[in-house]
Amino acid sequence: MGLPCSSTGSQRAAFTCPGKVVSCMRNSKVRQNYSILLKNFKPLEFSRRTELVVHIGTRSIKNPLVSVRAVELLRERGYDVELAIIGGRSEHLEREIASKGFVKLLTGVSEEEKNRVLCSAKALILPSSRETFSYVSLEAMACGTPPVVSQAVPSDVVIHECTGLRVGTLNPIDYANALERLLKDEDLWTVIHRNGRAYVKRFDHVKIAEEYLRLIEEIVETARSSNWTL
Repeated sequence: MGLPCSSTGSQRAAFTCPGKVVSCMRNSKVRQNYSILLKNFKPLEFSRRTELVVHIGTRSIKNPLVSVRAVELLRERGYDVELAIIGGRSEHLEREIASKGFVKLLTGVSEEEKNRVLCSAKALILPSSRETFSYVSLEAMACGTPPVVSQAVPSDVVIHECTGLRVGTLNPIDYANALERLLKDEDLWTVIHRNGRAYVKRFDHVKIAEEYLRLIEEIVETARSSNWTL
């Protein structure tokens, strides 16, 4: 089955998913504004990660309280998991989580620190009401951290059960269920971990530069063979 992907060129990338193989065809639309430097991300294997879920964004459209409740439900089910919320200051959010010791609000963190936290977590949770391209999902994939996202995230960025898990509602129970699948199924986690790393390579600065160089070389070669004046 061919699925459209947001990238450049016409190469195919194969992703092995539970019970299926998705052949992801790059289309001709170039998302020039989205690139990532993979060397800045240091992914860890499942066993070396902390029992941590990361939520990024404190604005209301990011629905951080959905993430808080989802992790709270996991704890009620017996999972010793914590939640790190990375983003700007929010008095409302700070009041809501004041009594919840399992939630850490990290404000003013550097990109390096954000990447370190994300790469040490078991999952990213992103129950957004609205998203554009969802760069943070790419960052999670670069960390090998499976993203659990809302339907606001484009389906050609997070492919369900392949590069992440998609949730069709904003109900914390549904996010808790999706997170629980990852926490108790290391095989599923590892598949998504590997697929995400493979998928995000197409957005690496070096790969994009190589792609542009290839295109320029093709144009020059075409011009020469057609006796164009450069």
